[in-house]
Amino acid sequence: MTACFMNFLVLFYYNACFMVAFIASQISCRLSDLEEAVREKTRMVSMLQVRTKFLEEENSRLQDRIDSITKQKQGLDKLVKDYKLSGKDREVQVGSPEPVHHSCPLPWLC
Repeated sequence: MTACFMNFLVLFYYNACFMVAFIASQISCRLSDLEEAVREKTRMVSMLQVRTKFLEEENSRLQDRIDSITKQKQGLDKLVKDYKLSGKDREVQVGSPEPVHHSCPLPWLC
């Protein structure tokens, strides 16, 4: 082999080594960026899971309150209906000096 050709091969080898090192460096940087993105997404997923759990618990508490209030309303509706029905059977004295006292099932309305 001639010296010129040997120089060419050496330069080609060093150039190839440089290109491999450059490409490896670029791949390494890209891999680091992707790993950071995965860590960030994992943190976001974890945070969203905590939020979801909190909201599910709050939703359950609110549903329990709705059920309780609905039962209270049904009870009050029944009391009002019973009170109205029992009021039809009563006689009210017109012009009576003494007020007629009824036992009111809903004291805040009386």
